[in-house]
Amino acid sequence: MENEQRGHYERIEKLLVEIRETLNEGIESQRKVASRSLELQELAIHRQRQFGRVYRVILGALTILAVVVVLIIIYLLNFLFTQYR
Repeated sequence: MENEQRGHYERIEKLLVEIRETLNEGIESQRKVASRSLELQELAIHRQRQFGRVYRVILGALTILAVVVVLIIIYLLNFLFTQYR
């Protein structure tokens, strides 16, 4: 009877150890997933900042180009009006 009880306790202990190991593996796996998720979020933020910089540069260049085109049009219209008066 005592050996039988000891056998049950050993099986219970073995099961508890397996459960603990499985939980630890799950926790470690979750840590890796959370770490990778954080890395991807940081990368996304970095790329958004880069895109924002590029967007501002392009917008600035297009604004300057638009101003130059408008000035050229005004100059040409002024030139045409003074030549053909």
